[in-house]
Amino acid sequence: MVTASMHGKPYQTVVSNGSKAIVVDTRKDGVGGYTGFKPHELLEGALAACTNLTIRITAEKLGIPIAGLNTVAELDSSNPDHTAFLLQIDIVGDLSEAQRDRLLQSIRLCPVSKMLSAPISITWSAT
Repeated sequence: MVTASMHGKPYQTVVSNGSKAIVVDTRKDGVGGYTGFKPHELLEGALAACTNLTIRITAEKLGIPIAGLNTVAELDSSNPDHTAFLLQIDIVGDLSEAQRDRLLQSIRLCPVSKMLSAPISITWSAT
């Protein structure tokens, strides 16, 4: 469970899991300080981090030595009726094509990718 609470400047919000916190902010009509991540950047970050972790775990399990791994996730907002993400993955190391392909295939195992690829519903309540 994660909570989000008003904090400080206009639109500044603190998001916490109970033990760690980050600042989320935006700029709307010139208001807001953009003092932290924008909300959609958290979603991009969750996908990039999970993809990165999934590849690293797979490499470790298969004994594939990687020297570095960079993952960039970008939300493609060009179609308001369809949520799409673009992933750019840079695996650093002296890998065979088969090793590289195997690591890239593991992306489908990423839990966040699975969640974002499935139908999503949101239920809310207010007090």
